[in-house]
Amino acid sequence: MCAIYTIWVFLGRLITGEYVYKQLDPSYAGGLSVATSVINMLSLTISMFIVQYGLHNLRQTLVKRMEARREQDGN
Repeated sequence: MCAIYTIWVFLGRLITGEYVYKQLDPSYAGGLSVATSVINMLSLTISMFIVQYGLHNLRQTLVKRMEARREQDGN
């Protein structure tokens, strides 16, 4: 989502002629600031994917353990 939002911000610049955030304007903040902002947004995308993947695997593990306990209690 962050990557899509970053693309959306730059598309907004093409359509309106202005940046939504000053840190993305190279004439205001400089090229290094723009690169840093984009890298941070994309890093957030990767970080959130890793967190969501971990939570999903945690849920799957817990469900398997609960099912195993139910089978043991039933027999």
